[in-house]
Amino acid sequence: MLLKREDWDFSGLPASELVPALLWEARRESGQAERAVLEAQAWLAGKRPDREPPAARDRSPGKRRRYKARWSEAEAALLRALSVFGDFIALEDFRSVHKWSRKQRRTAWSRWVANSLRPIVRDYNVPWLCLPEAERRRLGGIFEGNRNADVVRIGSWAAGVGYFNLHKPNAGLPMKFGYSRYTGVFLTINWAHSKKRILAAIGKILKECEPAGVERWNRRGKKNRDVLVMLERLAMMRVLHHFTLAEAKLRLPGAWTLYQHRRWYHERHQALKNFRAVVGSAKANIFPMSWETKAQRSRKPALVPSKEVLFGWYP
Repeated sequence: MLLKREDWDFSGLPASELVPALLWEARRESGQAERAVLEAQAWLAGKRPDREPPAARDRSPGKRRRYKARWSEAEAALLRALSVFGDFIALEDFRSVHKWSRKQRRTAWSRWVANSLRPIVRDYNVPWLCLPEAERRRLGGIFEGNRNADVVRIGSWAAGVGYFNLHKPNAGLPMKFGYSRYTGVFLTINWAHSKKRILAAIGKILKECEPAGVERWNRRGKKNRDVLVMLERLAMMRVLHHFTLAEAKLRLPGAWTLYQHRRWYHERHQALKNFRAVVGSAKANIFPMSWETKAQRSRKPALVPSKEVLFGWYP
């Protein structure tokens, strides 16, 4: 990947675009983004039919699961894209459609998924500042809408009924089900009590329902300058991926002038922490695609040719 100025210079970024740009640039550094896009491209090209895949085999040899696979190819493509680019897919747009037959809904859903995925598949590796201004406004508007709707929303009947049909839980158990970092709960509220007491009771339920191991990226206390610093750390990491520090001074004088007073390698390690926080994974084996420096690659020992290659061995 050639390094463009937009990959390392975020000094002209408007304040309203700082957080969307950080999320976009962090996803570009994620190896999961390329895999999700390749699968979406295969489905959009018609190489994967829009139908439910065959049921997976059970662990026991010769047996198959009794229920169908949960997701169609369209839904699987969207879910994989959501795991990477969920902040920029307008989930609420399709939920406003009602009173369709199952076939009509499936057709409309597949069409909506395709329309949502095409811009991301096309632009997923384009720097945020290289996107057209209208596209940045569109993505920024989706991000702002999702930021509020993604926190708490009223669940759908489809989610509850789908979970019940798939897992067949005891009908007498509390209606609580979780998937990924979300939890669906059915609440019965007695409005005769005070709002303070109702909120206190809901708070206790939230503590009981909170799943373990969910990584959070919390912007609380972070100002626009803090978000810009995160982007600048990504920028320095990218420069060190393509050039040594001495080469950067000569071949990228603009980047050197912009960050010459910073501790580049220290900022690179801070960029790793920020990247893991933004993508929601603290695993020690998760690294950005630009993590390896050019200096590290140059120190790797070269492969020594075998004797057969050196002396032309033939059988």
